[in-house]
Amino acid sequence: MSERIKQLMVKRGITVEELSRETMIDMQTLNKIIEMPDESDVTTIKLIALVLNVSIDELLDEKGGEENAK
Repeated sequence: MSERIKQLMVKRGITVEELSRETMIDMQTLNKIIEMPDESDVTTIKLIALVLNVSIDELLDEKGGEENAK
C-alpha cells in the first residue's frame, strides 16, 4: 500500500506535508503509515483515502487501478 499512497500523492500533486496538514496526522505518524502500512489503523487509512479522493479498495490496490479516481 505504501507505493499506492505515493502514486496517488504524485497523481494529485499532494506532498507529504500537505497530506499531513489535510489529514491532521503529524508527519512522523504519516511517514510511518506510508512506510509500514500494516501498522496503521483503519480510521487513518479511511482518512488518507478521503483526502486522496479514492476508495479504500483503490488505496489498497497495489496494482494501481485508477479507473474510478477523480
